[in-house]
Amino acid sequence: MEPLGSKRDQDDRRKFGASLLRWADDWNITLESGLRKKKLNGFLQGDDAFDAVVGLFGMLQVCLGPRWTGELLFSGF
Repeated sequence: MEPLGSKRDQDDRRKFGASLLRWADDWNITLESGLRKKKLNGFLQGDDAFDAVVGLFGMLQVCLGPRWTGELLFSGF
């Protein structure tokens, strides 16, 4: 597995965005065309937009089942 790189680097965001698109396609998730374009161009707006979309994909993974929610990590508090 290759390192993800830097979220501040547009080329790295572009590469990671392509991985997110493949995941969405594998799970039959329909993305709005503007979002697909932003991912493919590496989020020209910067890393805040990238962070928001990565967070959204994390929530989708929890809702769809392939990612654990993690709440048991904090059950000792």
